[in-house]
Amino acid sequence: MASTYAGFRFLEPVARVVGLPIDQFNFVFGQLIALSFSFFFRRFLYKTSVSVTLRHVVCLVLGLVLAVFCFGYHLGFLVADAAICYLVLRFAPASHSHLIVMGTALLCLSSQHLYRLLYDYGGYTMDISGPLMVLTQKLTDFAFCFHDGQLLKKKSELKDKEHEKNAIRELPSLLQYWSYVFYFQCILVGPLCFYRDYIEFMEGKYLIEHEKENKPLPSPTNDVMKKSAAAFVAVSVMMFVTPVVAPLYNISDEIRENSLIYRIVYLYLSMFVQRAKYYFAWLLADAVNNASGLGFNGYDKDGAPKWNLVTNIDVWTIETATNLKSIIDNWNIQTVAWLRRVCFSRAPGGTRTMLTYTLSAVWHGFYPGYYFTFISAAFFTMAGRGMRRKVRPFFLQSTSLKFLYDVVTWFAAQHCLSYLVIPFCLLSVANCIKFYTMFYWGPHLCAVLLCVILPVSSSLGKPTAKKLETEKKPAE
Repeated sequence: MASTYAGFRFLEPVARVVGLPIDQFNFVFGQLIALSFSFFFRRFLYKTSVSVTLRHVVCLVLGLVLAVFCFGYHLGFLVADAAICYLVLRFAPASHSHLIVMGTALLCLSSQHLYRLLYDYGGYTMDISGPLMVLTQKLTDFAFCFHDGQLLKKKSELKDKEHEKNAIRELPSLLQYWSYVFYFQCILVGPLCFYRDYIEFMEGKYLIEHEKENKPLPSPTNDVMKKSAAAFVAVSVMMFVTPVVAPLYNISDEIRENSLIYRIVYLYLSMFVQRAKYYFAWLLADAVNNASGLGFNGYDKDGAPKWNLVTNIDVWTIETATNLKSIIDNWNIQTVAWLRRVCFSRAPGGTRTMLTYTLSAVWHGFYPGYYFTFISAAFFTMAGRGMRRKVRPFFLQSTSLKFLYDVVTWFAAQHCLSYLVIPFCLLSVANCIKFYTMFYWGPHLCAVLLCVILPVSSSLGKPTAKKLETEKKPAE
């Protein structure tokens, strides 16, 4: 085990029997404990008869216990980061405090990324980096919402209605703040839950509304079971298929001897298996949140409860998507929303796309491969936007033409996804160049050509209907 892992090791004999490294075993064990306690929390603590203070204390304490179990003394990174940012918001000028918090949080996160580069290069140890990435999202979004709240207190008008809706006018109490930082449902792997949504959940907003209307409380049990089952399928793919399709084989001399079709299929399968790791983590995390009652997002048109407020992944949409934008919007959903809220919706129009991808790359870390992915993705996204706006309408004139378009664009989107994200596995400049050279940089050249012949203005700032639905609150 690499030296970056500082979690408890007393279950290492069990981990060896199961066949998992201790960091991965502790993560799974910790999430199963969190899932079990989530049912207890919703059954006995999520009632109007139980004080909100008690809920905050319980979520905070259990979150700290899980963090110590999985990350040991590295928990201090999270405590120090959150404490510094809270002090900045309390004492720094409100006009600049959000920018100071952004710089502080990114600096703390970047130091951890650099530490991993030095001591665990190319490793996948589940250390404090993951929770620190989620904490950076929490702190920066909280700081920008607090900045918006101070502007509203001065009677300033905000151009973005979402900013106005999520503005924080007063700093919360220390208990509320630390509960939000460390609540047990999110501490190990996220995903991000925005402060307003978390506080409304802890204060029992939908509990009170349903009791006033004498309506039965919606149950998350079915959703929890479905997401848990899907997570089990994903982890099975990880355990049994990963040894068969290794990402590094995509740059081996042996694969060069195979046909282009074989290489494309192998690339797709190897990247699908890599996605399965994230499907498992995020589906299980969603189940943990929902089991505690967190994630209720109103009702659909048929009156069925929706439990997608903090959903981070839509597997079906990703695997059947016919364009990159649908894939991006449904992968790491809460991170997409965070990038939009703190960067895209606030940056100057002409630089929005590139600044957003740059922030995303820095947030992910400093492996050169990450920057191959995000810089390339900016061009591929613009090329795809041009195709949807200027080419797709010609194929909507008949069912057969639309079917043909969907088949071709599904293949193109899935191949582009694999082609774009493999640098996350290859990591180094030499490996990335070697891989892309094997494909003669063809997709890159096509993307640049499409950007030239199908230019479109930037409009990613306009949320999709699905994204707006994801961000709606239960009362709306």
